[in-house]
Amino acid sequence: MKNILFILSLTICAHVTHAQTWLANDHQWTYNIVSGFTQETAMCLQYIVKDTVVQGQNCKQVQLNCDPFFNPFFSPLKYAYAEDNKVFVWRSVNGGTWIKIYDFNLQVGDTMEIPNAFIPTKYKITKVDEVSIGQQLVKRQQWAQLDNNNNVTSIYYDILEGIGNVGVLGSPTPQCSHFFMHELPCTSFVDGPDYKFICFSSNNNNYAPYDGCTVSAAEPKTNLKNEVAVQPNPANDHLTVRTALNNPIRRVQLYDVQGALQLEVQAAETVTVDVDTAQLPAGMYMLLVHSAEGQYAQLVILEKI
Repeated sequence: MKNILFILSLTICAHVTHAQTWLANDHQWTYNIVSGFTQETAMCLQYIVKDTVVQGQNCKQVQLNCDPFFNPFFSPLKYAYAEDNKVFVWRSVNGGTWIKIYDFNLQVGDTMEIPNAFIPTKYKITKVDEVSIGQQLVKRQQWAQLDNNNNVTSIYYDILEGIGNVGVLGSPTPQCSHFFMHELPCTSFVDGPDYKFICFSSNNNNYAPYDGCTVSAAEPKTNLKNEVAVQPNPANDHLTVRTALNNPIRRVQLYDVQGALQLEVQAAETVTVDVDTAQLPAGMYMLLVHSAEGQYAQLVILEKI
């Protein structure tokens, strides 16, 4: 395989480094996800859905779709925004807050702490340079994970401006290279899935340093918004999911804001499923509907009256 990362231009024109845009509407990331429990794998496409607002902050809604369907450890719907070459993501814990996961103003020796599902993870910037991607030079930060005594460990990540975590460049297989670094870390005692970055694409540039991916080959699943109805929302002790006659429901799941599965209902290829939520506490949940045509995700609110 040709390693496009280090191909040098043979023209007399030098590469020019431009600040890379974060979270543009045409950005797509492809991952190979491996389950820590079953070793089941899936190719997944992450893409920008739309501009939206969360807690008064303009941001992007980001979707993670997998084919064949693979149940991510955390919600497939995410929210992020970028400003001043920093990236912030919405963490729906304890009422929700915006946290910083990338900062390309940091220099060698600077540290960064990222809250995750269990305890904060701290990193130290060990290198800042540029790498060639096609006809562009992209700024890179190399992060080393720190232990509890702030000593550098053997866990490293390469972070590319505008793209995010891509694993360790030059390694045969990326590890723990999910864009959303606040989610389950590889060093966690919980054996969750391993997100492996495979490639990135946009209208201006493609980047595929690893085998196993054809850039832009993956396509989002069918938009089922007009085929799935969830009522009532907000709900109290039950809600009803309905789909079109040609799109029977196979399974319905409810996840809490920390990504834990709280309820699952198996359906016998029916177009109407009643979900009993009486035993669940009030709060915000992610509803995942698995149907014959694909998957549909929607936030639902349970209000206990």
